[in-house]
Amino acid sequence: MLYKSVFNQKQKIVKSHIFFLVAPTLALITLIYFYPNQLLTWTMGYVSFSMLFTISLLIKIGRLKKTLVGLNVYVISSENQIPFPQKFRDRLAGVSEFTKYYRYKKHQIPSSFVEFKEGHTVYLYQKIEKPSGNETYRILEVHDFQYVLVEDCNNKKKIVHLGNLTAASVG
Repeated sequence: MLYKSVFNQKQKIVKSHIFFLVAPTLALITLIYFYPNQLLTWTMGYVSFSMLFTISLLIKIGRLKKTLVGLNVYVISSENQIPFPQKFRDRLAGVSEFTKYYRYKKHQIPSSFVEFKEGHTVYLYQKIEKPSGNETYRILEVHDFQYVLVEDCNNKKKIVHLGNLTAASVG
């Protein structure tokens, strides 16, 4: 399954970066113990190093998301459901300018998952709840490595859980 593969890759990236952050922490403690008069220098070096690894982590996770975008997939199951409502009405249903998400109850819904907004009612794209045989979809966007906006051969956009997908074979 595509979900398990992506989850394993993401875990591998996170674990490797955690290791590379723990090692400098131990080095910092050792250096501060032996050279306490240069505390500021060691701390600034550690903070710089930590920021670089944090940026590296974010870049690698972003690349992993980009490898999914444009991938042709099949819907093979319907066991994982999407908790987003098909539509919701809320006077405060607005999109945040910084994050580009609608907030509804406890969910963050990307603005790209919204088909249209009419007054205070927000309508999402149709969900794929049943596998449709051999129809292929192309991934347009990934949200939280769980929910995916896909496009079918008729350019209709739909929302599906990543756990319900498998990659289409090339050729």
